[in-house]
Amino acid sequence: MNRWLFGLSFGLVAVVAGAVSACGNAGPSTAGPAAESSSSPAAAARPPGASGTVAAVTASSLQVQNPRIGQVTVTFTPATSFTRTGPATAADLVIGDCALAVGVPRPAGDPAGPVTATSVLISPAAVDGGCTANGFGAPGRGARAFGKITSISGGGFVVHIGTSNATRSVTTTQTTTFSKTVATDHSALAVGECVTAVGPSDDTGAVAASSISIRQPGPRGCQGGFGGRGTGRTGSGQVRPTPAATTG
Repeated sequence: MNRWLFGLSFGLVAVVAGAVSACGNAGPSTAGPAAESSSSPAAAARPPGASGTVAAVTASSLQVQNPRIGQVTVTFTPATSFTRTGPATAADLVIGDCALAVGVPRPAGDPAGPVTATSVLISPAAVDGGCTANGFGAPGRGARAFGKITSISGGGFVVHIGTSNATRSVTTTQTTTFSKTVATDHSALAVGECVTAVGPSDDTGAVAASSISIRQPGPRGCQGGFGGRGTGRTGSGQVRPTPAATTG
């Protein structure tokens, strides 16, 4: 009888020990994949580009400082496109160019009415003559109009909206600020300028830029950016990119 009890007790101890051992071994085997899966989304969520202040420039790369993500290396090649946005005036308005006008909110009963512009951003049309929405998209509650300039007057201009026949009038005043985006090359890069580089990032966070936009710092420096990961509006009136679309 005692031998039977002893044997039963020994068997129970063995089973419990085996279960504890199995649980202990299961820890590392499940922790590994969990750690990997938790890191993968972070890597996938890395933004496809960089925006901030130029800290250094070489013949094929630059260092971009951003207060949120630190310093990022951006490389470029002869295939990389460059644009620069700077101050402009109403005299820079040209029929056939694209314009984004941002102004005071319109009355609720007149959503498609004229826009009284507080700022206007001018850019060249695409090769096909259309206006791409990539790089445009005004945040906030203000009225906005974006499209190809079809006519110009002493007090404003008219833009063709979208792929329909819709147009919208834009009124400008003495307080309207103008800026213009023009094509340039890597020689326009300079320490202290604001840039947004668009392109894929590698495992180190370095960006291989397909396009780089340059502008002067605004009242808040380069904060806000126009590379799609900032707060939206830049000091010069350019805004963060939105999905590409065409008009005209």
